[in-house]
Amino acid sequence: PSPGLLQWLEVIVDDTPPEVIIERPSGNAVTPDESVEIAGLVRDLHPDRATVRGAALGLDETGGFSTRLALRPGLNVVDIRARDRAGNENSTSLQIFRDTLPPRLFIEQPASGSRLRAPVTVSGHVEDDSPVTQVVVEASGSIAVADSAGRFVLQLDLPEGRQEVVVTARDPVGQTTSEALSLLVDRSPPEIAWIKPASGSRISGIAALLAIAVSEQEPGDITVTVNGKVAERDQAKAPPEPGQPSDSDPGKPAIDDELTLFHFEVPLTADGPHVVEVEVRDQAGHVIQRVLSLIRDTQAPGISVRVPAEVTGENAATDVEVDVDEDVATVTVEGHTANPSRGSSRLFTIRVPLRDGTNELVVEAVDLAGNRAQRRVPVRYVPVTLPPGLRYGHAGQIVSERDGMLMLPVQGGTFQMGSKQGESGEVPPHEVSLPPFYVDRTEVTVGMYRRFLEALASGDWDHSRCSPQEQEQFGEDGKDHTPRHWGRPEFQQFSSSEDSPVIFVDWYDAMAYAAWCGRRLPTEAEWELAARGTDGRAYPWGNDPPDERLAWFGQAMGGPGCHAVGSLPAGASPVGALDMAGNVWEWIQDVFDREFYGHSPRISPLNQEPGERQVARGGGFKNTATQLRTTYRGSFAPRHSAESLGFRCVVPMPE
Repeated sequence: PSPGLLQWLEVIVDDTPPEVIIERPSGNAVTPDESVEIAGLVRDLHPDRATVRGAALGLDETGGFSTRLALRPGLNVVDIRARDRAGNENSTSLQIFRDTLPPRLFIEQPASGSRLRAPVTVSGHVEDDSPVTQVVVEASGSIAVADSAGRFVLQLDLPEGRQEVVVTARDPVGQTTSEALSLLVDRSPPEIAWIKPASGSRISGIAALLAIAVSEQEPGDITVTVNGKVAERDQAKAPPEPGQPSDSDPGKPAIDDELTLFHFEVPLTADGPHVVEVEVRDQAGHVIQRVLSLIRDTQAPGISVRVPAEVTGENAATDVEVDVDEDVATVTVEGHTANPSRGSSRLFTIRVPLRDGTNELVVEAVDLAGNRAQRRVPVRYVPVTLPPGLRYGHAGQIVSERDGMLMLPVQGGTFQMGSKQGESGEVPPHEVSLPPFYVDRTEVTVGMYRRFLEALASGDWDHSRCSPQEQEQFGEDGKDHTPRHWGRPEFQQFSSSEDSPVIFVDWYDAMAYAAWCGRRLPTEAEWELAARGTDGRAYPWGNDPPDERLAWFGQAMGGPGCHAVGSLPAGASPVGALDMAGNVWEWIQDVFDREFYGHSPRISPLNQEPGERQVARGGGFKNTATQLRTTYRGSFAPRHSAESLGFRCVVPMPE
C-alpha cells in the first residue's frame, strides 16, 4: 500500500465444529420399507455443507435438511457429515434396520393334542432378524413380551373341552407369525368311585388284592399307583355300586358312567395294620390321593358259649348265647345264623331245636378277615310233661295258664332242713327228702289276685272247691276272699301297684287262690328247699347279711311298704325264686308246731295236726335280718291278715 494509507481487516476465529441433529427417524429405527426419509438440522454460525453417504444435502437458511435414503435389507448404518466455513467438521451415525421377514415362533410346551388342566401354560421362544427390538406373543387374550433371549410364557384361562388355540408372535413393524394348538382342557379331576377292600378291612392272607374303580373321561388317561407302584388296568369295565357316594364329593350320588377297574396286590408282611397309599393321576395332571389302612388278621376269634347242659320240658329247643372276643361277620349254630343281641357286634343269640337225648351243637364264628373258629357243645334234652294248668311260654319258660305266674322247677332230693339255732323251733337240723316240684317265681301280685276275685264274682269259681278247712270254719258258702281294705287307701298305702304283692290276705284266702289256679301252698320243706337249695345257706343269695340290693326289709311302720315283686334280682335263691327274704311273709300249708322238727317224717313232711297257728316264712318289709333267714319259722293265726303278709304257690311235677 501507499505510504499513509491505513486498511482494516475483520477476522472471525471459529474453532467449534457444527452440531448435527437428526429429527427423523428417531433412535435406531426398524422399518419394512425400501427407503426412509431422513430429516435434521446442522447447527453452526456459518454452516457450509452436509453430506450423507457422500452425497450433498441441501441446507436451507436455518441449516435444515431433508432427503430420502434407499435401504437395503438388514442393518443400514447412515453416516451424516457436516462442515462449516472455518473448516470444522462433525458427523453422527444412525442405524436403520430394514425388516423384511416375520418373526419365527417356536412353541415348546404344550404339544398340540395335549390334555391339560386349567390354567394352561404355553411356553417357547421367538427369533427375529431385528437385533434391537422385542417381539410380542399373544393367545386367547393373554399377552407376553419375549425377553432378551426371545423366551416367553403365556397363562391361558381356557374353558373345559377341546380348544383351538392360536398363538401369534408380532414384531415391532407388525409382521406376524401364528401357530395353532389343539388342546383338550380338563377342569375335572378323576373320581375314585370305590376301593375294595375298604379302609379298616381285616385280611387273613399274606396279601390283599386291591380293586380300585375310577371314572375315566378319555380312554387310557388314568394312571393308578399303589405305594408308588403302578397298578394293572383291567380290560373289563366295572359297574358303579348303587347308592355309594363318589369319593370326591360325599354328598354326590354314585358315578353313573362305566368305571375303569385297576388291580394291585398289596403284600401284608405281618399281623396288624398296614398303610396303603393310592394315587390316581390323569393326563391333565390332576391327582387324587387316598390313604387306606388294611389289617392283617390271622387269628381265629375266641368263642364263649352259654347254653344249659340239660333242657327239660315239652318244648324241644333251647336258647344259645355266643360271645366272641372280636367283631365278626357271622355266627352260626347248627348251620343257623345267630342274630346280634342288644345291638352288640360280639354277642349273639339263637334258639335251636333239640332231639331227645344228647345233642352236640356245632357253633362256628367267622371274623371279618375270614378266620373261622368252631366249638362243639353238648346239650341233653329230657322231655317233660307239665302238670295240668301249666304251659310252656316264651323261651321255654313255664307259665301258669290261670294267672300268668312264671314257674321255676325245683329238683327233688335230700337236703338238711333247720339249723342249730333254737329260735322259732328251727332245731334240730334234720335230713328231708322231697320229690321235684315247681315254685312261683315271685309272690302272688295284686293284679293276679284281682283275676281270682273276678272269677268268683262271675261264677266261674265257687267255694265248694276251696279247702276243706274253709268249709269247716265258714260253712258251705265259704268266706269272702276279698282282702281287708281292698281298693281303699289303707291297702294302697302298702301295696300301691298291680305288680306289688297282694296283702291283707289270711290263710284261707291263700288256700282258695291256690286251688283256683291249680296249685297249692308249699309245705315248709318245699319252701325251705326252694329258698336255700342243698348247700345250707343262711339266706337265699348266700351267707352274706342282707342289704338294700338283696332284700326289702327293716322299714318302719308308716314307711314305703312293699315294693313290686322281683325288684331285687340280686337276692334270687338258687332256683331263681325272688323275694324269698323280705317284702312280705308267705303263708305255708303246715300247721305250726315248735317241736315238729323233733319227730318230723324224713320224706315229704307236712304237719296237719290241729293247731292254732299256721306257718309263715321269709319275713316282711318291717322285719330284721334275723327273721329273713331261710330257716326262720314264723307263724300267724289262720284268720290273721296284715300289710306285710302274702303268699306264693307250688305244684308237684308229674311222676
